[in-house]
Amino acid sequence: MRHRCRHGGDGISQSGVALVVVMWLVAALSLLVSGLVATTRADLRGTQVLKQFAVHAALGDGAIRLAASQLKVMPLVDRSPAVRLSLDDYELVVEVLPASAFVNLNSASIELLRDTLQFGADLPEAQAQMLAERIADWRDLDEDPLPGGAERLAYEAAGSRFRPRNGPFESVDDLIQVLGVNLEVHDKLRGLFTTHGVTPGVDPRFAPPAVLRVVAAGNAGVVERMLSARRAQDPVFDMTGLTQQHLAQTSSGPYRILASHRTERTLLVRARWIDLSSPRPDLPWTELSAEPVESFEIDTEVERGL
Repeated sequence: MRHRCRHGGDGISQSGVALVVVMWLVAALSLLVSGLVATTRADLRGTQVLKQFAVHAALGDGAIRLAASQLKVMPLVDRSPAVRLSLDDYELVVEVLPASAFVNLNSASIELLRDTLQFGADLPEAQAQMLAERIADWRDLDEDPLPGGAERLAYEAAGSRFRPRNGPFESVDDLIQVLGVNLEVHDKLRGLFTTHGVTPGVDPRFAPPAVLRVVAAGNAGVVERMLSARRAQDPVFDMTGLTQQHLAQTSSGPYRILASHRTERTLLVRARWIDLSSPRPDLPWTELSAEPVESFEIDTEVERGL
């Protein structure tokens, strides 16, 4: 009896261990399957996003080139109306902005650079002044630093792998090479600056809201007044609240043409810089650069000034 009991007990123990092993295997397989399902879903979402971006790039480019052809016939006068287009049942809003609607990184004064950093990137005035002078030093031809600026020796002392170009910025992304400009500041400035055109000031009739905030010295009421006048298509713009020395006398190209498409939760934007002149008789214009498709949450659209 005792022998049978011991033998039976061992059998039960072995069965229990086997059951636990099976349960662990089932749990492990369940986790593996769940992981594979999640990965597959993520891959499908990624593929759908890539397809969505590719479709918007193609249709957006078509709308942008259509707008460029219309610009050749009817240049901008005093405003940039948003034009709605439908291509293959794909709704697009196209907007044309001249280069003078932005702050020119190569021709803006130090004062305008400072205000762009202060009111566009929300930097303290002292830091904005310092970085404005460093931007000026980066682009000027000499090796003499401004009071808050920095030339080659300062970059070497700071251990920076960059050096001032002593020449014009080729891209807004070159800003990251300026001593003291980090990624956070750089990202805030991308929608404010341009390297296209030569206008030293800003044309407020076309400037995006974020740029208007710069020339309004951060006064939200002045910005809203300007935007309200645009929405009402008021032929008269009250510019008394703007910093007059920052304003452009005339509008000038080239043009940043944006094509946007609204989905349920996001806004897709495609943009190209186009010069309406062309050195070749067989081409109607010159396409200077294309920006990758960007996706913005709907509730941040106003904040980004799109």
